[in-house]
Amino acid sequence: MKKGFLIVIVSILLITFISGCVVFDSIANFKGPEYIPSNFQLVKNTTNENASVLVYQIPNKLSFFAVAAVKDSDKIALNNITSTMNSAKLSSNSSNVMKTNEAITIDGHQTQLYTETMNLFGVGVSFYDITWHCDNSGLTLFSFGLVGSTQMSEIKKMLESIKCHRFFFF
Repeated sequence: MKKGFLIVIVSILLITFISGCVVFDSIANFKGPEYIPSNFQLVKNTTNENASVLVYQIPNKLSFFAVAAVKDSDKIALNNITSTMNSAKLSSNSSNVMKTNEAITIDGHQTQLYTETMNLFGVGVSFYDITWHCDNSGLTLFSFGLVGSTQMSEIKKMLESIKCHRFFFF
């Protein structure tokens, strides 16, 4: 009986200690993508108490990847940020422009990636945007960019590596 009581007391103390040491990620701890291709460099990191914006660029190229996280527990920003290319706005494809949307999963959240790919002087160029909300952290995230169409697989890897909520132990 004494041994069982001691185990219960130690368990309660351990749970209390751990629960006091675990906190949810705040906007200041938002780190953007964990996967960053070697040719992309972080060129802008703007963070305040309500939002964080990270911009990655390939040096000496027009290509860029931007991701923003906004505190949005009531989902007002989510409802106001809409894709510029969502299915309701997609016009028909033409011989020079191919518009697509596909479902991808980011940190357990299924969302739509909208892409518009065009051929400019023989070079494929893709513009994309995507928006999703993380209930656990109360963040709405939005990403957009312009890259060579051959780089879209790298962009998907970057997007899929974003963690919008994490636990931290002190």
